[in-house]
Amino acid sequence: MGLVFGPTQSFCRSWFAILIPTEQSGEMFGFHALVSRVSAIFGTLVFGMISSVTGNYCLAVLSLLLFVDCSSFVLAGVRRTPGSSNDSPFG
Repeated sequence: MGLVFGPTQSFCRSWFAILIPTEQSGEMFGFHALVSRVSAIFGTLVFGMISSVTGNYCLAVLSLLLFVDCSSFVLAGVRRTPGSSNDSPFG
């Protein structure tokens, strides 16, 4: 998971910069930073609770897929409007 999450974070910031309106980039990146910190806290709490309750670190790591699934569900609903000012290599 460590090999995937590092590059994913940098890809996420690049893709996020493409999706957001240029005039709102400051507030959107601020919100992105807040959500990133909150998810880091909750991810650590979930990992710690599951590993201490079950004693199984593999199950705790797999529980983090819940966060990946939730974010994938949210991102599935993201649509770019035609004629957006940002040209994207992603579609």
